[in-house]
Amino acid sequence: MECVSTSSFSVALNGSLHGFFVGKKGLRQGDPMSPALFLLCMEYFSRLIKRKTTDSDFNFHPKCEKLKITHLLFADDLMMFSRGDLPSVHILMECLQEFRDVSGLAVNTSKSSIFTAGIEKQHAL
Repeated sequence: MECVSTSSFSVALNGSLHGFFVGKKGLRQGDPMSPALFLLCMEYFSRLIKRKTTDSDFNFHPKCEKLKITHLLFADDLMMFSRGDLPSVHILMECLQEFRDVSGLAVNTSKSSIFTAGIEKQHAL
């Protein structure tokens, strides 16, 4: 089985095709399909993180444990929660890496932050 890996388009004007242009990945801001495609991608990510966090090494953030909250999505923002121990943070990083490998969407580290609380300084990332 093969997937479409490249595409090209032509414009039909007055019944005749004029030229070709190659499609590029990504969506333009304001594209009406953007919200639907974002939801599809984030649904995959949500299922991935749910599957990975059922691992016994994952520890929920104390304030999120009762409801088993691992992440929240807002528009184009993602917040992830875990206890600050190495195995839990490692599992979240694995989720981000696997999502990047599958979708081609990567975290922009220059626009990202990590917040820690209640962790001794020598154990902070």
